Amino acid sequence: RPQRNRRLPARYRDFLPEGTSAIVNSPPPSDDEDSPEPEVRLPTIRKITLTLRERLKTCINSFHLWREYPHRPSYDPDGEVRIEDLSNLPAQRNDDDDSSSESESDSPLNPTQTLLTGWQNNGNATKSNGEMNLLADILQRPDFRVSELQGYSAQAANAKLTKADEDWDYNKLKDSFKETSIDIEVPSGDKNIPPKTFSIPGLLYR
Repeated sequence: RPQRNRRLPARYRDFLPEGTSAIVNSPPPSDDEDSPEPEVRLPTIRKITLTLRERLKTCINSFHLWREYPHRPSYDPDGEVRIEDLSNLPAQRNDDDDSSSESESDSPLNPTQTLLTGWQNNGNATKSNGEMNLLADILQRPDFRVSELQGYSAQAANAKLTKADEDWDYNKLKDSFKETSIDIEVPSGDKNIPPKTFSIPGLLYR
């Protein structure tokens, strides 16, 4: 009985991909040769290109905004942005500058601690090269003394500044208003019992 050759169905055949054949310069056939030389196939060299990307993402600020770069930038593009470039509001009066100078003079911290804490709270969460240059300028100021940092705590310093700002804002608001007390009569619920009067202090008015 003849033996049958079993072949795999076409849908189950897995043909491996193959590169194109290389071009080989073969000499012209000679009349003395009865059969041509076999074709020589050179292996195909596969080239792999690796692209390394160092993505950079900044911290999220209080407005839930951040910056993300596909590559590490050579400089901080927002390091030199002024507050005027971020707001379309008209320029404020110089009263704020006067109030800031007054608040600095009334700071509960010494000058050295005030300078260092002010650099910490300048609004930039990620310190750039410009911020480090600013810190170097602060350290070289004549009114900066290392001895005044004895026992310095950033948390305690910020708490003192916050309380001082709240007191200053309250006093500024209080100076522009008049304070008085008002009397409120609360009914007793019985027509035979007169209402009771309560005095409410701290009413501010203009």
